[in-house]
Amino acid sequence: MLRYLRLVALVVCLASALGASLATPVSAAAQRMVDLGTLGGEVGQATDINDVGQVVGYASLTGDVVSHAFLWTISAGMQDLGSLVPGRSSVAIAISSSGEIVGEAEASDLGNVHAFYWDDGVFTDLGALSSDVGSGAYGINDNGQVVGYSGEQAAMWTHQPDGSFVFQYLGGLGGCCFAWAFAINNAGQAVGTSFTPAGQTHAFLWTAETGMTDLTPGAAYSQAMGINNQGQVVGTIETPSGNRAFLWENGVFTLFEPLTGGSSTEGTGINDSGSAVGSSTVRSGYSHAVLWSGGEAIDLGTLPGGRASQAAGVNAYGQVVGTAYATPGRGGFVGNLHPFLWPGA
Repeated sequence: MLRYLRLVALVVCLASALGASLATPVSAAAQRMVDLGTLGGEVGQATDINDVGQVVGYASLTGDVVSHAFLWTISAGMQDLGSLVPGRSSVAIAISSSGEIVGEAEASDLGNVHAFYWDDGVFTDLGALSSDVGSGAYGINDNGQVVGYSGEQAAMWTHQPDGSFVFQYLGGLGGCCFAWAFAINNAGQAVGTSFTPAGQTHAFLWTAETGMTDLTPGAAYSQAMGINNQGQVVGTIETPSGNRAFLWENGVFTLFEPLTGGSSTEGTGINDSGSAVGSSTVRSGYSHAVLWSGGEAIDLGTLPGGRASQAAGVNAYGQVVGTAYATPGRGGFVGNLHPFLWPGA
C-alpha cells in the first residue's frame, strides 16, 4: 500500500494546550462541493490545487484494484497520468504553480514505492538510495525543490538546470531517522513530522540555515502539514480538549475553533493569505471539510447524500480540494470516497 494512503488515514492523537483560539464557527457555506469523479472505479482523493485551478490526486480504475495519479482542469476534466510501471498504482500529492507534479508510485511488481516528478507528460523516477526500501514526494515549490522521504528519513530533491535532481537528507529530531517532510515554500522552508529522542512524534520546521527545529517541544504528538510563503505553518496538535488544528507563526501558536457542535479539528493546508483548511467534527460525530478564513470557520459540507469530508488544499482564490463520501456506498457503508472541488465563496 502506498505510504501516503496510510498517512492520511492516521488518527492524530496529540497532547498540549497552546495559544489562543482562532475563528468563530459559522453556518454552512452557500457554495456546493463539486464531485470530480474517478477514473472508472469507486474511490478517489484530491490532494492539492494550484492558483490556476489545476487539481491533483488519485482515483481508482475500473475494478478498484489499481489507482492512478490524476490531473484535473475545468476545461479537460480528469486526466489519467498513468504510473511509473504499467499496471501499478500511483498517487499525485502536490502541484507547483507551473503544473509540475510530485507524488509516489509503485516502482516494481514487488510493490516498492518511489517518489516521482511529472512534467508535461513525462514521469521521472526520483528513486531511493540503495539502502532505502522506498521513497515518496509530498511537496514541491516553484524553485524545483521537492520534499518527502527516503527510507525512514525526511528528504529533499533539488531540480537542476540539466534536468537531474540532487538528493539530500534533512535529518530528524531524534537524530537521523523516522521523519517525513510534507510541504515546502518558495523560501525553501520545509515542514513535516519527526520522531523525537523520547519516541514522540512532533511537528518540525526545516531550513538550510538552522536545520530541523521542533515546533512543539512540550507536546506528546503533533504534525505540520502545510507552510505558505509568509512562513505560516498549519498542522494538528493534541490539547486537553481534543485534537486541534493550529497556526504557527514566528513561534506563536493559535488554535482553530471547531465547527458548531464539534470538538476536534485537523489542519492540512494554507494559502499565502493565511486561509487554512482541514476538517472538524460536527454535531453528528462525523467530520466535515472546513475553511478557516477571515476569522470564520466555514463548513464546506459534504457531497450530496454523504456524511463526511476532509479538505486537503486551498489556493489563492479560496478554492478548496479534498475528499468526501459519495453515495451509494458499497455494502451499506457511508459511501465511497470521491475527490471534490469547492469553488470558493
